[in-house]
Amino acid sequence: MGLIYRGLPFELIRDLQTKYAPDCFVETGTFKGDSLAEARQIFSTCYSIEIAETYYVKARERFKDTEGVHLLLGSSADKLKEIDFSTASGALFWLDAHYSGGPTGGKDNCPLLREVEYIASLPLDRFIFIDDARYVLSPYQGERYCQIEELFAVLPSENYNVIINDIIISVPEKARGTIDTYCLLHTESSGRKIKSKRVRALLRKFLGDL
Repeated sequence: MGLIYRGLPFELIRDLQTKYAPDCFVETGTFKGDSLAEARQIFSTCYSIEIAETYYVKARERFKDTEGVHLLLGSSADKLKEIDFSTASGALFWLDAHYSGGPTGGKDNCPLLREVEYIASLPLDRFIFIDDARYVLSPYQGERYCQIEELFAVLPSENYNVIINDIIISVPEKARGTIDTYCLLHTESSGRKIKSKRVRALLRKFLGDL
């Protein structure tokens, strides 16, 4: 898979928001709130779900004066259902809720399948980003992680799906070109990105700007 990309590719997220205008950002797994803080610079409305009360309390303090940030405490698979999507035409989801030691996790160490099943049922454009692809691509690890076949079976059937740099991406078909361009420009090869200005210029000519 090449060099692991840590965190959301915000260059791509900003481009998707500009072109397709998903109404809100939804995150599972707040942790320290760094991804949420950056997402708030792009989206006016952001939701973040955290199961560990320790991290939830710290996030509440961090974002107490930030308008448009909504924090929920509890299981992500359950709390997703409390978000009102009735007026939204699209949403971008960053799914990163899984057991990672300490106070994280719960009865369901990997709620990913339940999260995706619910998201797939929503009547809106679903831009889904799933962190830690390496875990679902590796041999089955008991109840800690699901298998890749199980995950792809519940992703929205009409979406376009790719895996790049440790992130699984599932987006509406209309965003295929944007995703393909990003992948061509950012796929790691021998630990190096495509750095040639000429190659990047040609890709942009035929596939469009990021």
